Amino acid sequence: MTERPDLGTWAVQADRQLGGLLAAAAELATAFREGSLEAGLEAAGIVVETTSDALGWMAGHPCPSRTAGAELTAAIRVQRNAAFAYRGLAAVEDPDDLIVEACAGMLSQGSDHLRQYRAKVDGGGA
Repeated sequence: MTERPDLGTWAVQADRQLGGLLAAAAELATAFREGSLEAGLEAAGIVVETTSDALGWMAGHPCPSRTAGAELTAAIRVQRNAAFAYRGLAAVEDPDDLIVEACAGMLSQGSDHLRQYRAKVDGGGA
C-alpha cells in the first residue's frame, strides 16, 4: 500500500498539476474586472478544457485533508462554471445584467474557495 503524502507535500504536487488551470482562472478574473471580455477568452477556454483533467487528478490523488480538498474541488468547479458564463458574455454585444452578476459572483466564489484552501494548507488542514 502506498503511503499518502502529508498535506504540504500534496499541496506542492497539486500546485504542479493544477497550476495552469489556476493561473488561467486568475487571468479570467482579471480580464472580467477590467471589462475586457475579449482578452479573457483564451483563459476561459483553458479553464473549461483543463477542469476534467484537474478533477481526475484529484480523484486519483485524494487530498489528505478532506476540508482542504473540498475547498479546492469547489474552486475548480465554480471557476469552470464562471468560464462558461464568461464565454457566453463575450459572445453577445449587450450581455444580460443577470449573467454579468452571476459571472462576477462565481469568479468571487471561486477565489474565496481558493483562499480557504490555501488557509487550510497553511494552517495544517483543519
